[in-house]
Amino acid sequence: FVGSDEQSAHNVHDTVETFIDDAHRAWMASSSRYGLIWDGAVVQRFAAESRHTYRMLTQRGVRFTRLMSRPGHTVDRLLAVEDPAMFAHAFAADFASPRVHTIFGARAGRLHHDGGRVAGVRAHRNDGTTVTVHARHGVVLATGGYQANPTLRVRYQPESTANSPYLGLDTCRGDGHTIGAAVGADLVNMTFLPPMVIVASTVAENAIAINTAGTRFHDETAPFGERVTRLRAQPGRSAWYLLDSVAAHTHARLIDEMPYPPVRAETVADLATSLGIPGDVLAGTVARWNAFLANTSDTDPDFGRRALPRRRHGLTTPPFTAVAMVEGVNFSCGGFRTTTHMQVIDNLGTPIAGLYSAGDTTSGLNAAADLTGLHIAGALTMGRVAGHAAAHAIHDTNNHGSPLDHLAIPHAS
Repeated sequence: FVGSDEQSAHNVHDTVETFIDDAHRAWMASSSRYGLIWDGAVVQRFAAESRHTYRMLTQRGVRFTRLMSRPGHTVDRLLAVEDPAMFAHAFAADFASPRVHTIFGARAGRLHHDGGRVAGVRAHRNDGTTVTVHARHGVVLATGGYQANPTLRVRYQPESTANSPYLGLDTCRGDGHTIGAAVGADLVNMTFLPPMVIVASTVAENAIAINTAGTRFHDETAPFGERVTRLRAQPGRSAWYLLDSVAAHTHARLIDEMPYPPVRAETVADLATSLGIPGDVLAGTVARWNAFLANTSDTDPDFGRRALPRRRHGLTTPPFTAVAMVEGVNFSCGGFRTTTHMQVIDNLGTPIAGLYSAGDTTSGLNAAADLTGLHIAGALTMGRVAGHAAAHAIHDTNNHGSPLDHLAIPHAS
């Protein structure tokens, strides 16, 4: 969050301009690999709105434990949520309202029009029947990413990469992307499925990564691309995240979602034997990490890591858990171009009447996704903007330009 009350309480000075500069640097770094389109207007809207999201969440009972430092952010603006389940509790009353109707066991199949505007969705129930949902003012596409759909990914990635493992829900199949594209919505940055070591941030923050020699080899919370580079440099690309029982119990669901089952042992020596790595070296690695956490330094002396376990809890409580580090995809970053009201833009640069989008169906903020911490904050913040725009039938009449308007490539002759 930019300009949050939490930052003010800790005398952290943050501005919209500072965030935009940080996001632009992240975009530049990724753009050299993926050829991304920058949307400064949407990034600016997020930066200006995110503090209101912070206040909305805290008023609804979401508690944050601390500010966190992350590479790429020139000031501390990431907040650790006390329990991710708080997000569900925060909105439970809204879903329970008699004015909200949730249809379970149905998959959106196609948008339908009425009088030149998007006026609803046709969905297919699991029992084979079809239901049509009518929208008075607008439809918001909020179906998440497309990392779970190799058939869609192969359009933007080599086949071998498109079938790599992913972290997250199997419903992130790009349904919103598909039905939006069917009515002419402009999809951009779709090749941006950055390779990552598949792990939830909270798991990595409470673990150390060890290689086949039994030693650490990088900052476990470094930028995503650096983690992949470091893993690829290990013999056989083999390495594991190591946690004690306290951290493993706290993050049991996230560990169960990882590609391979964990290995557990009552002692560090037994775990080393199970993994086929030197026990004395691993014991020394664990002891060095625990000694660092026991002192008052904020920075890991070996790799400069600053994102530390909550309450500086070390690897102390058996049994110990090792989870294989696997390269795959954590999230997708491509999606629709939108206005700053999150109204979806078509291929010729014209906003589509009645159609809005938020979260990982959009591309504007996600183009800076290597600046960690944006996906949840972006979905909540821009989702609120999209919902407000749809509820008030806001329609942007400006033409935002087509890719065909920018034919400035020098002619070879």
